[in-house]
Amino acid sequence: MPRETNLSVRSVSERVSGRLPGHDSGWAARRAGRVGGVAVVMAGVLSLLSGCLVDGSSNTVTNGTAIKNADIADIVVGTTRGDELLARHGAPSTRIDRPDGTSTWRWCQTTTRSGDAQVFLLLNSNNSNVSTRCTSVDLRDGVVTGVRGE
Repeated sequence: MPRETNLSVRSVSERVSGRLPGHDSGWAARRAGRVGGVAVVMAGVLSLLSGCLVDGSSNTVTNGTAIKNADIADIVVGTTRGDELLARHGAPSTRIDRPDGTSTWRWCQTTTRSGDAQVFLLLNSNNSNVSTRCTSVDLRDGVVTGVRGE
């Protein structure tokens, strides 16, 4: 014998949506709230970390003194004397004096540029670039006989 049920469309709808007593009436809303809450927390954490994710620095160190290109033009072969060079540019980085009265003086400048970068837990990179610029002056008996940039 078929069972008689007295279900209306409204009662079925209420039972499915969970609005009847004894049924969980907010599981979907609570689940959506949890997912939304997790997204909000993750967005907050990422926004706090975004300022710390990338870091870097650079440094430049210069050693020695080079003769500037503009000053090289002032050195006149056959006229400029060694004592004038010392007065204008200071002591050379290296000085080679030979027994025959000739000498070579070199003014050199070495520049080291280094930098590093870090990306939080992913990458640590270091690099450096060393460049050297020299000017050599040849002298005979204290008078300039040649000038060259290296």
